Amino acid sequence: YDTSNKQTTVLRENIAYANGVALSKDGDFLIYAETARNRIMKFDFKTNSVKEFVSNFAHHPDGITRDDTDGHFFVSLIAPRNPIIDMVHPYPFIKRILLFISKFFDFPPKKMGLVIKIHSETGEILDSFCDKNGGITPAITSVTSYYNEKTDSNYIFIG
Repeated sequence: YDTSNKQTTVLRENIAYANGVALSKDGDFLIYAETARNRIMKFDFKTNSVKEFVSNFAHHPDGITRDDTDGHFFVSLIAPRNPIIDMVHPYPFIKRILLFISKFFDFPPKKMGLVIKIHSETGEILDSFCDKNGGITPAITSVTSYYNEKTDSNYIFIG
C-alpha cells in the first residue's frame, strides 16, 4: 500500500496461508511465511521476482521480524507439522473431510514454543530458542527484538 497515493499493488497471488512478513534492512527485498506450505518466500524488489528462501520446517512458520541490531530475521514457529495432514496435503477434498471430522473430536496440538533466527541473505539458521514442553510459551506467533544501549544487552520479546 502506497500511503502517498493511497494505491494498493498486489505483488504476489495464490499464497498458501500468508502469515508473517518482514522487510530487509536495506529495503531491497521482503520475506513472508507461507504457513500451509511450511516455507518462507523471498520477494526481490529489484527483479520483481519471488523464490523459496527457507523450506521444509518441522513446525509451521508464522510471524517474522527483522532484528534491527544485525538485519537477520526471527521466525516464530507455531505448531509441529502433522504427518497425516502432510500425507493428504495434495488432496484438498480429503483435508476438508478431516477438518470437518476434527470439529467433533479434541485433537490438541503439541505445545512447544519455538523461535529461530535466520541469516538475512542465506536463510541459514543462526540460533534457536525453544520451550520443548510448552510450559512457559506453548505457542509463539510473534517475536520482536530490543537492544538496550545502557546495559549493552539484546532481548527478544515473544507473544
